[in-house]
Amino acid sequence: MIDYSDGKIHGWNGGARPVHLQSEVRVWFREDDGPSVNLAEAWLWYHSDNASDIIAFQVTRAHRTPRRFWIKPGEPGQYPTLGDDNAEEWRRRGFILVEEVLP
Repeated sequence: MIDYSDGKIHGWNGGARPVHLQSEVRVWFREDDGPSVNLAEAWLWYHSDNASDIIAFQVTRAHRTPRRFWIKPGEPGQYPTLGDDNAEEWRRRGFILVEEVLP
């Protein structure tokens, strides 16, 4: 998949949504006075040959999924694959679940 979060304006000929549905994008329509900004999930990305077809877009804020991993104090490294199924067991063994906080 192409990374469109480079700040550039990209032309669009229709198709499946090219970015994460929670990314904020500025879009230009076939027949409109100017761009509009909203989350990608708010727009129809396929073309139906009418005025509301998106002809260009720009990612203004790319969606990032927060990272989650386990650590054990005093031991180097992260353990991303421990999973949540046995969370109480991991905590009992001294592991700590770290969840990234994004702006």
